[in-house]
Amino acid sequence: GAKSLPPIKWTSRYYSVTGVANMGAVPKAPADPRPRAIARPKWRPKPAPVYPSDENDPRDDERVLLLSNLNDNVKEELLRKRLERFGQVVKIEYRKYNRKHTGMTTVTFSKVSEALSAAREMDGLTLMGGTMTAEVDPMNRKYMAAIAALQQKEKDQREREQHARLEKEQERLRLLEEAARKKKEEEEAEKRLEEENKKRKEEAERLARLQAQREKEREM
Repeated sequence: GAKSLPPIKWTSRYYSVTGVANMGAVPKAPADPRPRAIARPKWRPKPAPVYPSDENDPRDDERVLLLSNLNDNVKEELLRKRLERFGQVVKIEYRKYNRKHTGMTTVTFSKVSEALSAAREMDGLTLMGGTMTAEVDPMNRKYMAAIAALQQKEKDQREREQHARLEKEQERLRLLEEAARKKKEEEEAEKRLEEENKKRKEEAERLARLQAQREKEREM
């Protein structure tokens, strides 16, 4: 009978459709003329999201302590010495507004527990004649609220001063108008008086002429 064809083995040889091995050159697949990065981009896994820890989360950082109603004469060295007993102090920043000390200072600790402990111990403490307030201030929210209150206070003060200047200007204009009215009335009174004197003088001259005419008629 007819012999069956041997099974095709996937080797480096090229087999024809008849199953006969061709020992010649193996044909190459046509190359893609496009660059490799465009033709076949490599798959890269997306990086896993990094979730910040509670100690370093900038969105709700409770390591920041806000000291309010602080005496202007309190130096950083004295404040650092008082605060370092609660933990490591990373930064002390004196808050100023319009180049003036606002009595507020922010202190950044290395841990949340240190800031909370300092807030409990320092709140209500009297330092150089001033009773300060200590509270945890994440993202400087309370400080920004205090600055907003100062800005509103300055705005109200500017509005009051502007209103006072406007009232003063209105009073000045009113006085000028009153002075001009009085001057006009005085000028009108003087003018009337001059007219009356002129009429009296003319009447006196007329009477004198009439008297002289009568005396002359008697003499004749």
